[in-house]
Amino acid sequence: MSELRAQRIAVVEDWFRALGEGDVDGMERHHTADIVWELMPGPAEAHVPWTGRFEGRAGVETCMAAWGGAVEGGEEGIVLGEILAGGGDTLAVPGHTEVTAKTTGRRFRMEFVEFFRFRGDKIAFMKVYSDTAAARAALAGEQGGRP
Repeated sequence: MSELRAQRIAVVEDWFRALGEGDVDGMERHHTADIVWELMPGPAEAHVPWTGRFEGRAGVETCMAAWGGAVEGGEEGIVLGEILAGGGDTLAVPGHTEVTAKTTGRRFRMEFVEFFRFRGDKIAFMKVYSDTAAARAALAGEQGGRP
């Protein structure tokens, strides 16, 4: 493994540690100032508050506040799979987390794949792919989605 790839994997692992702790400052030290987050933008935005496109520190804070306002973490935290190096400046990270919707008390699991694009040693872009059906159902107190 190249030194740069190993360094980027360490950055992403530390970024996820900070994310799990709700440490925006810890996450930000790994971001470029113009970071762009895309978390399942599209139809889910009407029902799942932490989805959409978020830019810069203000965007990250908005997303994190929406996440923290909607769900409580579980004992398991964020579980990462094997971090995969793509071509060029990209890493792909599969994983999952189990959380509880604050409004309904329903627990749900979200599996995800997050793609990180680097500029130098900083994360410049992050895109998340995840099925939001379970989150939507849990937040609304409905049956459906994956438990």
